[in-house]
Amino acid sequence: MYFYTIETKDPLAVKEFLLSQEGDISFFDLQRIICQLQVDSAIDRVERAEGHYLSNGFGIELLLELSGYPQISKAIDLLQITENTQSIGIISKEEFNYEGKGTLSNGLSIKPADNLHELYNLTPRKLCDKVIARAASMRS
Repeated sequence: MYFYTIETKDPLAVKEFLLSQEGDISFFDLQRIICQLQVDSAIDRVERAEGHYLSNGFGIELLLELSGYPQISKAIDLLQITENTQSIGIISKEEFNYEGKGTLSNGLSIKPADNLHELYNLTPRKLCDKVIARAASMRS
């Protein structure tokens, strides 16, 4: 897997570019990710489920696992790139080349926004563990 961060002042232009890409790629508002373990656990579950996805492909499947919601619309609502997004996380099965608006760097620079527990509809104590547990229960 390849991990990237794009810092941008024009997130909607970046989103349009990313939507036009082919291949196994997932992208999301990086400030809505709580911790690195959330990402690692989601990738692990997606890799183990390959061929038995709940959705129609890698990109959406990873969003489901990251969000902990089995409903595609909820996962997208939670993690989608909006005009307020500053950091975009990208996870791809292949190397990714980008020459659009913003700065691309290797790795995920996770800097969670405040009050994420409200977005995830969970209490703030041990929030990362709770999101991982909720995602893990989707397949049981």
